Amino acid sequence: PLQEEKKYFRKALKISRQLAATTPAIYNPDVANVLNNLANLVRKDTERLQEAEEHYWEALKIRRQLAADNPAIYNPDLAMNLSNLAIFYDKNNQRDKALPYVKEAIEIYHELAQIAPKIFNKDYEEVKELLRQLNK
Repeated sequence: PLQEEKKYFRKALKISRQLAATTPAIYNPDVANVLNNLANLVRKDTERLQEAEEHYWEALKIRRQLAADNPAIYNPDLAMNLSNLAIFYDKNNQRDKALPYVKEAIEIYHELAQIAPKIFNKDYEEVKELLRQLNK
């Protein structure tokens, strides 16, 4: 099942990249979503950790640009990507690498929770807990 899921995500990534090549403003968010989801899936395979990290990084690069252009829309996705990257590093015993990403995610989620607490308080609390765990 995991191999089949990866196959479908890779196909979705290929299609998303093709669409983004002609209309990046519309399809780059999809590319970032597929990359992030593929990374979440691939990281379960310890033989493919570098691939997972590369997918997170590429998604993060896209999401940083999207959030710079339109923070109200894309900051939640940026914070999620930062949090996922921090979790990835934490689970791979690279806590020093995880810290700056979880701290940045906390900053973004804090701002979002002030604007829409019912939507973002849970995420904010989860990344604060991740920081507490990293600092143990």
